[in-house]
Amino acid sequence: MKNTIYLITGVLLFALASCGSGSSEDNYFDGDLFESSYLVHIDNALDTTAIVSITQEGNDSTMEYEVYGYSMYEIELSEAKYHVTATTVTDSVFLDEDFEIDGSSYTYNLNLTKEDYILERVTYVVNENQFTVPHSFTYNGKTYDDIDASVIEGELLVPSNWDYNIEDEMPDEVTIYGESNQTTKTKLYRSETFLLYLELFELFGEMDLEDEYGDYDDEY
Repeated sequence: MKNTIYLITGVLLFALASCGSGSSEDNYFDGDLFESSYLVHIDNALDTTAIVSITQEGNDSTMEYEVYGYSMYEIELSEAKYHVTATTVTDSVFLDEDFEIDGSSYTYNLNLTKEDYILERVTYVVNENQFTVPHSFTYNGKTYDDIDASVIEGELLVPSNWDYNIEDEMPDEVTIYGESNQTTKTKLYRSETFLLYLELFELFGEMDLEDEYGDYDDEY
């Protein structure tokens, strides 16, 4: 009982001392100690290595990253304004812009080439007879049947709204809970990669429905 009383008294005294201090230096719970950070995937769609330099506004230090061609590099940034430059290994500058992490998403893609992204929606079904095949997808004036996708037009910083990023693989099967007949997952592609996928799809004929829409693991 005594230990409990001493503990409560100590907490109250600490709280009063914190409230009475007007200085951020004396306040242990200063918000800066709990500053959030966000995952940023630097996306290099070039076929060559990119040297990426990022500087936070009001900060003299510069962060530098080497991102291989056709690959991504994951970093963490706090909520702030930044300036980014990107050069090839031959010192050719192809990006010199500002961007801002505003906390609208937990993760972002930093799209160095500002290439269009394609967001595909893949539906996993339990009963194929109750599934309606999606309509069509049109890009650059060409229409592709039985494709459910949308375009994210070329932006430097793209907030995440997908289940699987560019380098993530779509699973062959997913778990569908309860009595639902289907569930939908989203996969992000660079536009060039997605169009190549569609062209190969047309060349080699129709894919099996299970291959196109995935398998499932029905769970009740």
